[in-house]
Amino acid sequence: MMAFFMYKMTSHNSNYVPKGYYEKGIQHQEHLDAQSGANAFLPNIKYDGGTHILQISLDSLEADSGFVFMQWPPNNALSKKYKFAKLNKAGLQIEHTGPAGNWIANMEFFAGGKKYVFSKKVWVE
Repeated sequence: MMAFFMYKMTSHNSNYVPKGYYEKGIQHQEHLDAQSGANAFLPNIKYDGGTHILQISLDSLEADSGFVFMQWPPNNALSKKYKFAKLNKAGLQIEHTGPAGNWIANMEFFAGGKKYVFSKKVWVE
């Protein structure tokens, strides 16, 4: 009986540790680092309901490239992605239309070869 248990113990494929857990952990840590780095530069995202303009600016950094993903939680089909090539201290203006309510602006940009991630709720009128 002991031999049977030893055989089962050594031949059993345990799924306690998922495949690629180490790589996923590194990717998650890189995302957290990018998020904390963006918070240090105070990205500012505002929406002007009169002109339907999304205003994006960075406090003390110039971004080489990136995108803003405007997510509409009630219906992801209405979500929109806006790419930009350059973002300096003067800011960036993007025309955005959609249903009124709380949108989530997810911003990802690169500055000096380093990735930054930022997320903020934006009220769209």
